[in-house]
Amino acid sequence: LATAALAASPRYRAWLQAQSDSEARRRLALLDQRPALSLQLLQSDERFQEALKAGRIITSSDPQYARWRADRAQVEAILARVFTTRYAAQPGGAWWQLVTHQFLHGDLGHLIGNMIVLLVAGPFVEAAVGRWRFLLGYLLSGAAAGAAQMALTGGTLIGASGAIAGAMAMVAVLYGTRKVRVFYWVLVYFDTARIPALALLPVWVANEVFQWVASGGQSRVAYFAHLAGLGVGALYAWLLRLMHAQRIERQVDAEFEGERKA
Repeated sequence: LATAALAASPRYRAWLQAQSDSEARRRLALLDQRPALSLQLLQSDERFQEALKAGRIITSSDPQYARWRADRAQVEAILARVFTTRYAAQPGGAWWQLVTHQFLHGDLGHLIGNMIVLLVAGPFVEAAVGRWRFLLGYLLSGAAAGAAQMALTGGTLIGASGAIAGAMAMVAVLYGTRKVRVFYWVLVYFDTARIPALALLPVWVANEVFQWVASGGQSRVAYFAHLAGLGVGALYAWLLRLMHAQRIERQVDAEFEGERKA
């Protein structure tokens, strides 16, 4: 592992210097400030890894090529045993990674944020279509997000955000203009309010757009994957409404019966 890293590290710096985007400049600055992070930066840079594996960084004419190839094979074998690498959605990976990546998260904040939204949207969808149909729609939305990420960027994906986006879309399609009760807070004040379910969707989309703009378009968040999950969730809920319209209406009415009596 050390030999492979040493062979690629100087070339990684040269590769970063040849790039013109802000992400490359950020990584180069980190490389200068914290040399100990060099291996982490190198391994996490998807564009560099793609070029490295394609033989565009260390070419076959390089004197170190044979040794690097042997060491690289060992590195790949080690990485294949890493839990996150094994179960993330990635180009050339197994089909089931489109499901397993939804249960991995980058950090605690990522996990908590997704679970809060799931707690808000999930019960509404489950009440309307049942737990198994909701689970299927949730997983299909997440799988679509993983497939979109790989198709559009060639990169890997972890996290349930695409599935969460699908759940949000299902709420909007299944409930339409019906008012649902949601929790909100402003600084130290919090309460609940009833708003049209359809209004949740533009709020969610606006938040996604705001985050992307605020990052200067350089965020590592897979926003296009979220949109794929959103689209599949909406299509899935629409098909359910076509096939089980009366049943869904009865279940939705039963969900709101207690509030009407109150």
